Amino acid sequence: MQYNAYIRRAIHFTENELDAGDLIMIAKNNYTWLPDDSPAGFLANGDFAEVTKIITLEEMHGFRFARVMLRLPDYDESASFEAMLVLESLHAPHPALSPEDSKRLYQAVREDYADLQGKELKEAMRQDPYLNALQVKFAYALTCHKAQGGAVGGRICGPGLHDRR
Repeated sequence: MQYNAYIRRAIHFTENELDAGDLIMIAKNNYTWLPDDSPAGFLANGDFAEVTKIITLEEMHGFRFARVMLRLPDYDESASFEAMLVLESLHAPHPALSPEDSKRLYQAVREDYADLQGKELKEAMRQDPYLNALQVKFAYALTCHKAQGGAVGGRICGPGLHDRR
């Protein structure tokens, strides 16, 4: 986390929590946001994305969210698409939201649909933009574990960097 903050501040000269041009890595598989015709199929843990535009910042259910436009640099033919990010995941010490935060978000969203049951409830939850917000990390400096889609570790990997603890 500290390397990413340093790179964003010292090299990219940004002080905002999130900016257009930021590189992020998906920290949890997501099947909600990509268009059906996307060559990627879904957003997999470890996929990289570039924030091309921040549309809105908002608070809901005790969490902060950013509605953004993203581009997948690993797919040249991929067009930009809109998605929601949960900002707490950017700085969480866990690879994604903690189990407690995930449960808290789920329960808060579930309360929004208290009047629904069965298939209607399931479909509403499946389409809820807050519950299905992308959990992401900055992708400037990755641990070997993160680069493989695993837990946050203590090793730094990258061009010219030694694997060290």
